Amino acid sequence: MTRTIEPALQRRLVERATAVLAADDRVLAAWLEGSFARATEDAWSDIDLHIIVAEEDFKGLVDQDRTLLETIAPVIGLNRARLPGTHLLITCLEGPVRLDLFIERLSAVAATPRPAAPSVLFDRADVARLVQVDEAANARLVRSRVRALVDEFFTGFMWPARLAGRGERGSLLANAILVLYSIVVPAMLARSSPPDALRAILHNERHLPPDQRAVVDSLAAQIRDAFGGIEGGRMDGAAIRVAHERLVSVVLEQLRLACEAHDIEWPAASEQAAREFFRRELDLAL
Repeated sequence: MTRTIEPALQRRLVERATAVLAADDRVLAAWLEGSFARATEDAWSDIDLHIIVAEEDFKGLVDQDRTLLETIAPVIGLNRARLPGTHLLITCLEGPVRLDLFIERLSAVAATPRPAAPSVLFDRADVARLVQVDEAANARLVRSRVRALVDEFFTGFMWPARLAGRGERGSLLANAILVLYSIVVPAMLARSSPPDALRAILHNERHLPPDQRAVVDSLAAQIRDAFGGIEGGRMDGAAIRVAHERLVSVVLEQLRLACEAHDIEWPAASEQAAREFFRRELDLAL
């Protein structure tokens, strides 16, 4: 099969976006951040495009956000999010190309530290001089990410017992895989490649070193094999229990190591409560 997604699609979209935005007087400046600013992009990278808008034009442009995007390229999919001083559009445009469009208030530029200097596309109001580059910003974000991973796990750790007790076999399988890639992988990356721990889940395992990648691949295979008889409910309960024993052990180990690496206090009492629950409810040998 011929692969059709090429970096040229992204470059053409950036050129088109630059032309469209430069023709809109409300847009004071536009620049790239992320992999396209660092020149580390590949054919699958999202484009992180930031545009700066004066306070009096911000609401009007946000209200017309889809219309603005459609002048750049046809929209296939669109999600919206609110950040401090910023309206974020997470989009898939014709190509297909992934574009994250950050509409920023001019008043918020100086108050938003960035881990690296952006790649400026145009700047009609000398806005880029307001950018504050804070190389330590990533370190703080990674610490926050690790804390969030710990909180996420200990808030939802009862999932295997709940799903098994309700006979939700497919959800039990899906959750085991999700925990592996949404908690274990970023926890590993927090030690081996901290900036990559900030990437969105489900496409960051490629940044793991070989030894960590081997653990993840082995666990994924073990989980897959344990659920091999899922059709008709003919699963191997013992194999599923062993897979979860290993998964929970790896989660706890990697979260604890990530906390140690970033000087975060480990919630020992929460760990003890989780271990007792798993032993009591699922007979896991932890």
